[in-house]
Amino acid sequence: MAQASRIKHIFITGPPGIGKTTLIRRVHEELTKKNIKCRGFYTEELRERSGRIGFDIVTLDNERQSLARLSSLCPAEKGPQVGRYTVNLRSFESLAVDSLSTNGNKICIVDEIGKMELFSEKFKKAVTELFKQDLIILATVPEKRFGSSLNFVENLCKRSDVKLITIARSNRDQMVSEVLNSLLSMSDL
Repeated sequence: MAQASRIKHIFITGPPGIGKTTLIRRVHEELTKKNIKCRGFYTEELRERSGRIGFDIVTLDNERQSLARLSSLCPAEKGPQVGRYTVNLRSFESLAVDSLSTNGNKICIVDEIGKMELFSEKFKKAVTELFKQDLIILATVPEKRFGSSLNFVENLCKRSDVKLITIARSNRDQMVSEVLNSLLSMSDL
């Protein structure tokens, strides 16, 4: 296990729908209140009365693009498939990759490094480059389930400078202050 002084990045994991994105957004709000500027993005579910219809990527500057839509809503669109969804790589890359250029900020937020996002080679390269910079990465990653693996994510999680935190219903309410305190203790923010 890595020593606490060597930890530079925090990854949040947990089952789908547990609140990873909500946690990331609340931590970002608290950092903003402390005048700590961050770069990055989060993903947001799109819902209609019939249920979830897709996902958008939203930058911390509130720019928005499509990440994925139900394949039935865009039958002519070509792109990788994840379950019932078609991933819009061009739209995702046009916003995500640029949102990861840190412009001197000390924290980069990436929600999430997951299956849809990892279809983009440009995104994987941008994430790899983040680890070469002097900054803190706060990211969400999917929970490893049923023997499935995302090698890119697994390799990042194995890094000695990454702390992996699992969010659950029993601990999610206290996680904002725990993650915030961890971030604040990592650097001169």
